[in-house]
Amino acid sequence: MKVVALGGPGGVGRPAATLAAGFDFVEQLIVADRDGTAARGLAHELGAPVRAATIDVTDGDGLRRLLQDADVVLNTVGPSFRFGVPILQAAIDAGCHYLDVCDDWEPTLAMLDLHAEAEAAGVVAIIGLGASPGVSNLLARLAIDALDTCDTIYTGWDLSCAVPTAAGPTPSAATVHGLHQLSGTVRVWRDGIAVEERPVQATHLTLPGFGSGKVWTIGHPEAVTLPRTFPTLRTSLNVMHAPTTDVLGIRLLTALIDRSWVDLRQAATWAERLESTPPSPAQIRDGVRSGSRLPPLFALAEGSRDGTPAAACAAITAFPEGGMGAATGIPLAQGLRLLADGTVARPGVHTPEAVVPPQPFLDWLAPWCGCMPGEVVTLHMG
Repeated sequence: MKVVALGGPGGVGRPAATLAAGFDFVEQLIVADRDGTAARGLAHELGAPVRAATIDVTDGDGLRRLLQDADVVLNTVGPSFRFGVPILQAAIDAGCHYLDVCDDWEPTLAMLDLHAEAEAAGVVAIIGLGASPGVSNLLARLAIDALDTCDTIYTGWDLSCAVPTAAGPTPSAATVHGLHQLSGTVRVWRDGIAVEERPVQATHLTLPGFGSGKVWTIGHPEAVTLPRTFPTLRTSLNVMHAPTTDVLGIRLLTALIDRSWVDLRQAATWAERLESTPPSPAQIRDGVRSGSRLPPLFALAEGSRDGTPAAACAAITAFPEGGMGAATGIPLAQGLRLLADGTVARPGVHTPEAVVPPQPFLDWLAPWCGCMPGEVVTLHMG
């Protein structure tokens, strides 16, 4: 298998490329980035079978030429609301299978609209195969499957774990994405239909086995893709939990964005200056076990079981070492296994919950989270 890692030297791309380079079925890995020096540095660090390429992804013709000789592209270039659709289109044009970590709902829907075109080209595309979306979607599937009927799903994550891996001279795509999905309006699923509403709306959740806490809504793909796979859902929301002081800071920044007093990139620069050091995996595990914090990634399903109201919560209690970059990039690279062994072989554009078997995938992820296979996910009924 010949793989192109777009954005390979970046915070998410580096752990994805590093893991991919070690797979025995990857015959060649091309680390591609606009910063050719960074790409060559990572290729040298990883050694054979890795080489570097310099590419500006806004050069459509150049991108298609690069992908024409590849079997699969790992796309970590962000923000996804700017680059997701054109890079997927280039992959389809080139006949190259596609995996990404798209975390914006707008391009997610636009990419799903390319399903028939990808299908006709014989291209398999899995979009949003990171932590959230990605692992969160698979947790949602486990929680929903634990019930007889399900009408409500929440996917949620810990904002303090979403700090960019390394600060740079310009704000990270992840921070720009986050403020984009926390400002303006976002699409969610309420009362059985898609609606646009302002984000950062508070609600209180009780997670069976983990306690309860206050959470806030954010625009994310899970809210709009899960109802496509599970049409009985009446409510589908993506939420974050964070200290109230952090939420107040977010509301201040997004108010400035919404009034056009500051643009996304400037607001993202300020946000990164205010970010605190993310908790370590040990701190996360200890906090979850003591009940002082909600899990770093969870899905809460509400519905019925055996004819009575019931809830199910599936969660992981630890992330891989390496922060947000590793938590997102490692699941993406694991997606190569799905293509290599034929687990996902049907052409078209798919979201994780629609085509990825949850337990085998999470068992693959377990060692990176310091867990044994079968232990990375905790499922509680309530």
